[in-house]
Amino acid sequence: MIPFVDIHTHHIPEGNPQHIVSIVSVDPDATPLNPELRYSIGIHPYNIENKDFQVVISESEKKQVLAIGECGIDHRVPTPIDLQKGLFKAHARLAEKVGKPLIIHQVRSQDEILSAHSDIRPEVPWIIHGFRGKKEQAMQFLKKGFYLSFGEHYNPASLLACPPSHLFLETDDTGTDIRHIYENASQTLSIPCEQLKKIIRENYHNVFLRTIC
Repeated sequence: MIPFVDIHTHHIPEGNPQHIVSIVSVDPDATPLNPELRYSIGIHPYNIENKDFQVVISESEKKQVLAIGECGIDHRVPTPIDLQKGLFKAHARLAEKVGKPLIIHQVRSQDEILSAHSDIRPEVPWIIHGFRGKKEQAMQFLKKGFYLSFGEHYNPASLLACPPSHLFLETDDTGTDIRHIYENASQTLSIPCEQLKKIIRENYHNVFLRTIC
């Protein structure tokens, strides 16, 4: 059976079901990490204060950590933008160092994220998680090689514009079942759910497992 892949969730899967592959997003306070689960680790721009980035660094090379993040820039939160930018670039450079993809929280910060991408010229994949923007915004990211991950709420035109090779799905912090998100996306894309599962499983292997022997 082809599993459903959820590349960004804040919920630890109950019973670790075999038919769902989940990457659990955690911050430094969540350590130690369970070696039986898959993680991304980073500091959300809302929670920068009192978080220890050195823990992110020390945990980043562990086998169960498949990605760095979520991290990013959010103009709606009170954290100073300059502080957000500096920490985001620190995450991005760490992702380059350990050779793992970067999961990005982006809210009204497209220009800053694209500028950082131009400065760093990353070799690892950058993924905008929970993408809800318009097609025009999606195209700007896609032209730079970004991957887009769609959750419960999304712009159908943006999902349709995303090449299959750069597409992911996620539950984020919602209580929505990942299977429901796949069903909705497959209807939008007018393809069978099994075909969508194959596409995202292949992307998962190419992006998240490429450095794992």
